[in-house]
Amino acid sequence: MTILSSAPRQSEFLPILCTIVHFQLAAGDIDQVLGLAEGETQLLLRGLHSVLNVPSEKSHISSHHASFLDFLHNPDRSGNFCVSTSSRQISLARDLLQFCAGPFQRRYICLLFPLLRFIVSLPPSGAVAELFPLIGSINPEYIFDRSPYQYKRGFDFSSITSWLKKTRSAPTDVIQLWEDYAFMLSIDTMPRWTESPPVEHIISPSPELFRILVTLGLLRYHLSKLRPKLDLTWTDLRDTLCSLRPKVVAPEHTPPIHRPQAAYSWVARDLALHFIRKIVNNYVDTEGGVNPSGSRDVMLLYNQHCSPYGYYPFIRNIEEAYTRSQDRLVWDIAYLVRLSPPCPLLHRELWRIPPSEIWSSRPSGNVLIHHVFKWLEFFPDSTMELITFWEQAAPDPEPCHDSTFNFDPDVQERYWRDLVGRHNNTIGRLHLPDSFKIDL
Repeated sequence: MTILSSAPRQSEFLPILCTIVHFQLAAGDIDQVLGLAEGETQLLLRGLHSVLNVPSEKSHISSHHASFLDFLHNPDRSGNFCVSTSSRQISLARDLLQFCAGPFQRRYICLLFPLLRFIVSLPPSGAVAELFPLIGSINPEYIFDRSPYQYKRGFDFSSITSWLKKTRSAPTDVIQLWEDYAFMLSIDTMPRWTESPPVEHIISPSPELFRILVTLGLLRYHLSKLRPKLDLTWTDLRDTLCSLRPKVVAPEHTPPIHRPQAAYSWVARDLALHFIRKIVNNYVDTEGGVNPSGSRDVMLLYNQHCSPYGYYPFIRNIEEAYTRSQDRLVWDIAYLVRLSPPCPLLHRELWRIPPSEIWSSRPSGNVLIHHVFKWLEFFPDSTMELITFWEQAAPDPEPCHDSTFNFDPDVQERYWRDLVGRHNNTIGRLHLPDSFKIDL
């Protein structure tokens, strides 16, 4: 007890102690989630090295002896330092929820899902009511961030809604919000390990829903990257995706499904135009790639990939982020143009793409030429001037990225059929009508 009482600044020390016992976090992570200055956790724990292992690196803080943890959990022995009292646990949950409700931090801290497990372990009483507004305010970026997915696999989202429903004072809008999040996450993780979520019988799908389904199914974007790619807010995404959620009361008579009649082709056209604007704007905003930080999309990509400890492939610098961002847009445009109907507007906009961005990598340039060529064949007066212009702009193999890449049209066609098959499989697993599928 003496060693704990001698710790300085007890009001800050006690939340640190509770965090160490209930969560596996490094000292720097604790600084961040509790809003402390860098190095404060190390400083306040400097007198506890006989009972705690406090690494200076990224490893989490741990106890040297299990008996010390037993002591902290026993209120009769530890008194004011007990970490298991209801008030102490609720206070800790409140502090950590405030962090999760704030701006998204890219530092690799896997906190949210252990925190949710911790919250649902609290007795559903009136005392937890102060947590409800914060639970409803959690930044969705933490929920749908891909980096800590290995931790999400073990968390059942229905447990948080069940816990909320057990407390009479839980607001219905917070319960609804988390039911929607669970539905959205089941779609986001569906190709990997979850069962297909039940969906509503669609009568007349919105264009926005088609945009999301094409980006999700054909282009293989997860929700965390789909949202900024389509310039949507989380509320926009939630409202559109959750229109698929089954209603509690089914209609007495099921109306016929409105068949889109290849509506996806016009959605693909609009998406291609949207991505062309993005690639051109990135080029202009960065002065031709000279100042990559001038692009919001490039900075977002860099922040997502800048940590070597995250889920995403590591990006070493902002220049590499720019190249990858433009390269991915070229690939996306290629596939979307292939799906589009013959459209003079789209043909005109393709001329706006700077050749240097098309050839940001040799594979991207060849893929774009291949699929645009296939698309142009459907024009009444087919002209290949655009293809010739792009081919003449191709750099020499030596300075170009991926110079060893040998483009094979047959391989690309097989990959294209595989992409379409994955999209159609996504539509099938969502139990949506076949009219949502893409015809080869």
